[in-house]
Amino acid sequence: MNNNAMEILLIIPQFNTEGSGDYILPLGIACVSAALKQSGYNVNILNLNHTKEDVVTTIQKEICAREYQMVATGATSIFFPMIKMIIDTVKSYDKNLVTVLGGGIITAAPMEIFSLLEPTFGIIGEGEQTIIELLTALKKRKKAAQIPGLIFKGEDESIIQTEPRQSIRDINKIPFPDYEGVGLYEHWGLQLQLQNKCRLILPLITSRSCPFDCTFCYHPLGRGYRQFELKGLFTKIEYLKTKKKFHHISIIDELFATNKKKVLEFCQEVRQIGVTWEAQLRVNVVDEEIVCAMREAGCRTIGYGIESMSQTVLDSMHKETSIIAVEKALKITYDQNVEIQGNLIFGDEAETMDTFMESLSWWMENRHYQIFLSAIRIYPGSVIYSRAVDCGLIDPMTFLPQGGGVVNITRMSPDEFTFMHLVTREISDSFLWLCSSYEFHTDAEGVVNSG
Repeated sequence: MNNNAMEILLIIPQFNTEGSGDYILPLGIACVSAALKQSGYNVNILNLNHTKEDVVTTIQKEICAREYQMVATGATSIFFPMIKMIIDTVKSYDKNLVTVLGGGIITAAPMEIFSLLEPTFGIIGEGEQTIIELLTALKKRKKAAQIPGLIFKGEDESIIQTEPRQSIRDINKIPFPDYEGVGLYEHWGLQLQLQNKCRLILPLITSRSCPFDCTFCYHPLGRGYRQFELKGLFTKIEYLKTKKKFHHISIIDELFATNKKKVLEFCQEVRQIGVTWEAQLRVNVVDEEIVCAMREAGCRTIGYGIESMSQTVLDSMHKETSIIAVEKALKITYDQNVEIQGNLIFGDEAETMDTFMESLSWWMENRHYQIFLSAIRIYPGSVIYSRAVDCGLIDPMTFLPQGGGVVNITRMSPDEFTFMHLVTREISDSFLWLCSSYEFHTDAEGVVNSG
């Protein structure tokens, strides 16, 4: 069977079950689609965020319409219920149809997730090379046990996990994401229908992974931090913009940059595109020169991983930063009239009533920065997840189907923990209502302004 005869269906889960259409386009699936198409496979993508029918009916209609040899999907662990619905629907139609699960959900906890969801194959880590090697093996009727980065059932029904796949060293060899295939233009159409969503936003990845080891975080794309070559990246962005004009670039890297050089290089390149943009930085990188250059190059928002304003908690999280650095970065950004996006997250292992009040008091005195408050969600694959499992606070087989959640891993009593979250939730709800009460209008270029 040649590649062109193989029909592959990629299913994008419905991320917003309320049906508003407001979600972040999944560039992981877009990259896998591009790699498959580059290798000559026929790929169709079903984006469940772009349908008004229920998920089950939509999937059934699609897999009835063509003779697919493989159906693949993926997401992060919080979307477990949706992923289960997708796999179960496909299997109920044809139990022999090959199902493949990728993304953070399977990479973070391979054995447990595979046992709970039972796809034919799970892809652990980056999927572009693995899925092509898997298809080649299936086409030639070869066994998959020699392919790194897989999990599947052997002939004796035992679960086999192959050796880990090494991270892709030169990510510049990865094809540009298949934006059209995953429904970028349809996504833009939905954005225009939403209140206050008047800009066409292009999500963009300029790097993979993150070199830091925060205890609450997990890196599904490996440990090595790798960056795309910007000139080549912007050549493709310019081509995309000639096909359909967009107004704003949203950089969704785990970490946009670790040093000043990349930031200034990006500023130089993005000026040529003539769009606004946003990105996330570590506070340690920030100085007045960087923020000024970003603002002049069109940056409207900088996101910071603040997390806590207690040095005790920051150290416990392995943030490798300081309160002084946080305050310096926030002040520079605010003074340069660049919007700040950031969170204080409560519930680290070192959290006490004293550290909670330390952060909350800081927030009360610095509300002009518009920092949001939330609880720490425990994600599979993170350090705090592993510790919570080891301590018996989490049973993976019941915790994972819930999509993760909030668990008291702190030094606080149950009553103190409940009080902390009642306070932060009440403040957050009030703060979100205040932010949403602003009225917005657009200028001649379609850019949102508050009024």
